[in-house]
Formats: sequence, structure tokens, C-alpha cells
Amino acid sequence: MEFNPEFRRNLWQEITVHRLVATPLFLGAVMFMVYLASDNNTMALNGASFIFFVVFTMIWGARMASTSVVSEVHGLTWDSQRTSSLGPWTLTWGKLLGSNAFSWYGAFFTLLVYLATINTPAFPSPYSTIILAILGALLAQAVGMLSSLGIVLRKDVSSRIGYGSIGGGIIIAVMLLLLMIPSRGLWANKAIYLHWYSMRFDIMDVFIYTTAICLFWSVYGIYIIMRTELQVMTTFLPWLAFVVFAMLYKTGFSADIAPAGISAYQTAVIISFFIVMCLTFIMLFIQKKDPVRFRAALRAVG
Repeated sequence: MEFNPEFRRNLWQEITVHRLVATPLFLGAVMFMVYLASDNNTMALNGASFIFFVVFTMIWGARMASTSVVSEVHGLTWDSQRTSSLGPWTLTWGKLLGSNAFSWYGAFFTLLVYLATINTPAFPSPYSTIILAILGALLAQAVGMLSSLGIVLRKDVSSRIGYGSIGGGIIIAVMLLLLMIPSRGLWANKAIYLHWYSMRFDIMDVFIYTTAICLFWSVYGIYIIMRTELQVMTTFLPWLAFVVFAMLYKTGFSADIAPAGISAYQTAVIISFFIVMCLTFIMLFIQKKDPVRFRAALRAVG
């Protein structure tokens, strides 16, 4: 079986000899200075490695993911890729992982330092924290790429859009988590457990599961847009499935976030209505305004 050519091409571009050599040397020098400058050496190394992991994956990685397709458009090579034999899934994971190869290469060394000093952690629940950070980094990269692809789909690409998608990807990723997790119930009850329907979960587990779910839908969204760009027929069913899932998932926390005097059922109805309205308005702003499609939709309704 042939290896993904898009992933291999990105590896050739991102992983160069001087990067392979300079990255571990730079990180080793920084970690050594942190070790010498701190009283609690191993805890400082643990915290510093985590911070560098976030910088490599969530900031630098989000930038690389958001510019992976935009750079192709600016370089006038995107049309040739669209007409190649590469399928939408091949382009999806080839660009998402290949464009971030260097960021994950640097993150690998920070992860080694973090695991080596995990017996003196700088954060509570160190294993859960790093799992959440890895999933959060993948989510930020996926959302950054998804947001830039949405603008590519609208044919409204500027030279600054890739850089604007960096912060946009991180902000949208954080907003997804805050919308999906009932923070009101968490802070009001000062509890470390949340209830989803009749099941009880630790708050850290809820964050991990929710991040993984958001990551799945983000990658699936990239795949759907890739299908659209490659002129593969798509329907409204993936978007409908996402809206229905978002309603079902969020309403599962209704018992924890229901205000006084309002039942969990009423809260679930209000949440469902709010989710449908918000996602509809978001799609109205994101989707390309095509008069031909609008007329066809009006004829179908009429």
C-alpha cells in the first residue's frame, strides 16, 4: 500500500536536517537553564515542559494547520491538488498531520521531559492533564484548519487569513468546550463530578471525553469541506447529524444546570432551541452566499 503522498510531501517540507538537530539542542539548553534557576528543579522542569508543549502544538501547530491550505491557494497549487487523484480523506489527514510534523517533533521532546519529571508534577492529575493537552492541541489544530478551509470555500482568502485563524482556532476550540460542558453547574455546586443523563463522571474525564468528541467533529468537518472542494457530492445529513448530536450531548447535563424553578426537561428544550439557533446563524455567516442555490432552495420549498 502506498504511503499518503500528501503527508510525505509535508514531511519533506517541514522536517529538515537543521530543524532535526537544532530543536532538541535548543530545548535541552532551555530546560537546563530552568533546572539551574529553580529551587524545586524537577517541578519547574515539569511545568516548563508542559508550557513548551502548549507553545509547540497549540500555538505553532494551529498556525501551521491553518496555513496549510491557504498557502496552497496563494501558491496557485491548490487547483492542481483538487484535480489530482488524491481523495478527500487522504488530503484531510495528510495536511492536518503533515503540516504539523515539526510542531509534534518538538512536542515529543517536551513530552519526554514531562513524563520524566511526572513524579513531582506542577499540575494536579498529571496524566489526565497531558492527555487533555494532547487532545486539546489536536482540537486547536483541527479547528484552525477548519476555519481557514471555510474561508477558502467562500473564495475569500486574504494574505492574513492564515494568521487570523491561529487565534481563531484556539478561541473556537475553547468556546466549543465551554459550550459543551456545564460550567455553571460546576462552579455553583463546587463539585468534582458531573451528571450526564443518569451517569456520573469526574470533571476531568468530562473534559477529556468532550475534547475528543469535538476533535472528531472538527476532523469530520474538514473531511466534508474537502469533499466539497473536490467536487464530491455532499448532502445536509452530516450537518444535521452534528446539530442533533450537539443537542443530545448538551441536554444530558440539564439536571446540573437547570435554574431554580425550572425542570430539567424545560432546560433541555431551551438548550436545544439555543443550540439550533446559534448553529443556524453561524452557518449563515460561514456558508458561501450563492444566489443560484438560494433560488433552487426556494423553488424546492415552494
